Amino acid sequence: MKTIQKQILFFCSIFLINTAGAAVKLETTFVASGKTHKLYYSIPDRYDSLKSYPLVVGLHYCGGTALSYRNSLTPIADSLQMIIVCPDNSSNVIPDDQLDIVTAAADSARAAYNIDTTAMFLTGMSCNGEFTLRQGLLRFYPFAGIFPWVPWISAKKEFNKYLIESDMPTVLSVGTFDDNFWLLMDLFDSLKAEGADINLVLAPKIGHVEIFPEFGSTMIKCVQYLTTPDIISLSPVEKISLVNDEPARDILIDISTTGSEELCVSVMANSDLFIEVPVVVYDPANGKATVSITPRAGKKGKAKVIVEAYEKEGGAIAQTVFNLEVVKPSSSVFPEAESTRLLVLPNPANQYITIQSTTPIGAYQIFDLNGRLVHNGIELGTHAEVNVQSLPKGKYILTTKATSSPVKFSLK
Repeated sequence: MKTIQKQILFFCSIFLINTAGAAVKLETTFVASGKTHKLYYSIPDRYDSLKSYPLVVGLHYCGGTALSYRNSLTPIADSLQMIIVCPDNSSNVIPDDQLDIVTAAADSARAAYNIDTTAMFLTGMSCNGEFTLRQGLLRFYPFAGIFPWVPWISAKKEFNKYLIESDMPTVLSVGTFDDNFWLLMDLFDSLKAEGADINLVLAPKIGHVEIFPEFGSTMIKCVQYLTTPDIISLSPVEKISLVNDEPARDILIDISTTGSEELCVSVMANSDLFIEVPVVVYDPANGKATVSITPRAGKKGKAKVIVEAYEKEGGAIAQTVFNLEVVKPSSSVFPEAESTRLLVLPNPANQYITIQSTTPIGAYQIFDLNGRLVHNGIELGTHAEVNVQSLPKGKYILTTKATSSPVKFSLK
């Protein structure tokens, strides 16, 4: 015990702060980087030393305190029976050369309580949310997952600081009104594109703040993604582009599970300024969910859409996330033939293209720039989703019976 005390821990005092019936809140101190720091705990009220508990280390934001962040994270201790520990760094960001502030706090908890060392997690907000994400991806401590809240990143050029190919289980949690929202969405897309084990949790109409009524439930959902079994899968969705004068678009998503519990499905978008609130209908017999998205006339913009499938009684949860763009007809750079407007979206495309026409498309053909026919089909409606993932990257020409003017598009 003396060795442990010398390296990581010195308890000066412990104060009981709350009453029975909720998580027990404790205050103590520890030593790291040659300084004594305050350390704040939330312990499940019926803590049993014979039972091991998951651990969450929480890092306050710059200008904030560990006391406040511990209080905000306490619903995790109440609801999930996890131990919360928050080291205080005098309202400052934790320097990269002082990682022991984090590791010593975690080791202090392990010395004082029976911690399940396979279930330790790290979170942090704003400046220390950025620290959580960047350092957590490097696996500097045996955390089983990280869930930064509104990490502050000032520019896209800073993405090269992150180990994008990391396999650290991560949940990025962001308020949809956060000033940094779209920069963080770009980072999420970059991580996802490299195959990162990452999920996204959004807090609707919340900015860059710690105190709001849904903070606890937001963090609990993050932990749920990190701790529940990986038994549910949803098919991916490519970026969706809509013209704002078209009717609702239905998006079909395959959902499967190896569990026995009944599933529920929900959908949310970060904004309803240019689309109606999305609606989802789930058919468990066929394992398919239909998401209906209706653009608002005259509006344009982009959105992040999350479709979640979760067990009604169990704890398993999974998601698919996709980008959505609504454009105005007048913004189209595609040519019109006679009275017919023909669009190919998105452009450039990846695995799928959507052909849209104001009149029935009929037969369509896709040629490469050498004039070779590479794909053809028949669509009797006014729009068609075409799988082009077998075609190599490059530029192509689309012709249809709906118009005599060809449309150029490219595959990336």
